[in-house]
Amino acid sequence: MGQLSGVRATLERWGIIPKNSERSAVGELGIHVRKIVADMNDPVKAVLGYMERHPVDLIVLATRAT
Repeated sequence: MGQLSGVRATLERWGIIPKNSERSAVGELGIHVRKIVADMNDPVKAVLGYMERHPVDLIVLATRAT
C-alpha cells in the first residue's frame, strides 16, 4: 500500500476527490497529510502530546484491531 493510498481512499469516500484519483490529487488540494503511528498505552496522551509539538487544523483518528 502506498503512503497516501489510505488517505486517498478516505478523501474519495468523503467525496472530496473523484474515485480512482491519482496520488497527485491529494497534493492538488493544497493540504499537507502526515500519517503518524503511535505505540503508547495511553492514546489520548499520545495524541495530545503530538498536537502540542505539531499544531494541526484537522486530525483524523483511526484504530486497527491487533
